[in-house]
Amino acid sequence: MPRKAKIFLSYRRDDAEDVVGRIYDRLVGAFGEPAIFKDVDSIPIGVDFRKHLLAAVEGSQLLLVVIGPAWAGSPERQRIHEPNDFVRLEVRFALENAVPIIPVLVRNARGPAPDAMPEDIRELADRQYLVVRGDPDFHRDVDRLIKGIRRLPARASRSRLVRWPAALRTTRKRVLLVAALGFVGVALAASWLPARRAAIVDPAGVLRAE
Repeated sequence: MPRKAKIFLSYRRDDAEDVVGRIYDRLVGAFGEPAIFKDVDSIPIGVDFRKHLLAAVEGSQLLLVVIGPAWAGSPERQRIHEPNDFVRLEVRFALENAVPIIPVLVRNARGPAPDAMPEDIRELADRQYLVVRGDPDFHRDVDRLIKGIRRLPARASRSRLVRWPAALRTTRKRVLLVAALGFVGVALAASWLPARRAAIVDPAGVLRAE
């Protein structure tokens, strides 16, 4: 991954803030502070937070989802199921915009089960997890994370990632297929008509049978 690539750290403060702080310091040392987006506190007052988050995620090369034991919320309040939950929106925007995602498990957490997540982010359960343990294994595990990030291919720019709405994807395929068949038909007709004319009219201008 290029040194200037942006890495979006997605996490819950009451779940893994201290661990994320240590991971953040290591990532800054490896990629530089401007490359890491860590907190939603930078969202200006009065700004549509959905649009701000979407822009931040779309402009990233990678989303690191740090998952601790309380990532989904408490038994009394499963925050991940709330429509405006920051973490849910971050993961959803990344999935919708083909941003690579690496789930990072901390504090002996387990990856959330697919049936325990909202449908729009259920795909997260299929991503390969990376475990970051506490000391004395912390730095060794983060070294492995940094190496994995460096090996990721650069993500295409947004201008090359034209995303069609889900309802139009099937229609788009049909339109492209019809256009391709039409182009082939025109090309065949163009090559066939001169040959046909040569076959039915001789040099003397006498009409022959087709």
